[in-house]
Amino acid sequence: MRTTTHTEVAVVGGGPVGMLIAAELGAYGIDVVVLEERGATSGLPKAGTVHARAVQALTRRGYLGLPRWSDVPVTEQFHFAGMPGLSITVPAAEPVPILKRAQADLEREFEERARGRGVTVLRGHRVTALRQGPDGVDVVAEGPGGEHTYSAGFLVGADGARSTVRREAGFTEDTHPATVSAMMGLVRLVEPDKAPRGWCRTERGWVITKPVPDGHTSCARSTATDPIPTGTHGRPCENCGTRRPGSPDTTSRWRTPSP
Repeated sequence: MRTTTHTEVAVVGGGPVGMLIAAELGAYGIDVVVLEERGATSGLPKAGTVHARAVQALTRRGYLGLPRWSDVPVTEQFHFAGMPGLSITVPAAEPVPILKRAQADLEREFEERARGRGVTVLRGHRVTALRQGPDGVDVVAEGPGGEHTYSAGFLVGADGARSTVRREAGFTEDTHPATVSAMMGLVRLVEPDKAPRGWCRTERGWVITKPVPDGHTSCARSTATDPIPTGTHGRPCENCGTRRPGSPDTTSRWRTPSP
């Protein structure tokens, strides 16, 4: 059955960006429909760090559930792609400079907030076409009930790197071959205390391990197409590349393009 729904704003993509935009628009009473292809938030390991400016902005907007931090400035050391040396300081009475929060948890929080503000979130809806009109845009999506058209005054494309919105709207893109490939997984180690922590450089790439609150250990391995410069990235680790007993629960793959 082909039907049409009218809305002020259609948001394509229900990841953290799309859900946050929808929640913010919903706070102002704007009629919003979110179209997301996935049936539920993915539990695959993805991003897990929120940096100072984002933490401050989200806290000011009422997200994250964080208290103000301390009466004095707070400094934390961090890295960029395993390269140490970043010193991040926040003023007094601000939240933490670095927040460890799984992307899936952020998505769930933003979606709950959006729904609570009257946003219509439609999962299992795959956008297939856009039609620009004089006063708005028609978004065609395949859902559980068949094809449906959403007629919106404005459209937000938040559907990721392989964006249907970008393709249908004719936005140009500049892409480059990947220089790094990686796999990340959540595992339960038999001897978690013996696993190296943090970023370790090996001849074959990077190994990154860190514990997560539910008892798993997050493990990532990346392989660069170019040789890894000695003495410039993190610390060398002789045994990081060896296999340790454990059972993988979930894994993700990704590729990082060159700048």
